[in-house]
Amino acid sequence: ATEPVFLNVEITTRCNARCPHCARFISGRDDQADMTPEAFARLLDLLPHAYRVTLVGLGEPLLHPQVVDFVREVARRGRRPALVTNGSLLAPALSEELFDAGLRSIAFSLDALSPKSEELRPGPPVEEILNNIRGFMRLAARDRTVSTAIFSALSPRNLDQIEPLADMAL
Repeated sequence: ATEPVFLNVEITTRCNARCPHCARFISGRDDQADMTPEAFARLLDLLPHAYRVTLVGLGEPLLHPQVVDFVREVARRGRRPALVTNGSLLAPALSEELFDAGLRSIAFSLDALSPKSEELRPGPPVEEILNNIRGFMRLAARDRTVSTAIFSALSPRNLDQIEPLADMAL
């Protein structure tokens, strides 16, 4: 009754964005490490009641070469695999693989729909990210087993983006 039911796991410390508000950027952290499949499996073993396992952190989970395998392992254990991503690497083939592996929830880190996004989260172009998200959402609409969300770090710099972000989420 007191065991944790949510588990957030940072499977990589690598990131392809340079967000000025990120703790990684602020702290000057520049390590580049990926969690091994053995360490991931051991973590799942240590927390058997963690029903929802979210691949998230200061790194971009989709940079991990075995992210699909990690999602598959969580699903194989009868748990609910989730992912938080900036969406920049979510090409159609990877989206299909994640669906097939058993992904059940995804949140997109997105602070703006305009070019302002590239100012707030420097890195991949916002149009590329939006195209990837739209492609994923088409799959989600077809499948209906994956919940979707948009995660935004709101500040005075992007308050004008709240309505467009909310419209996209619908």
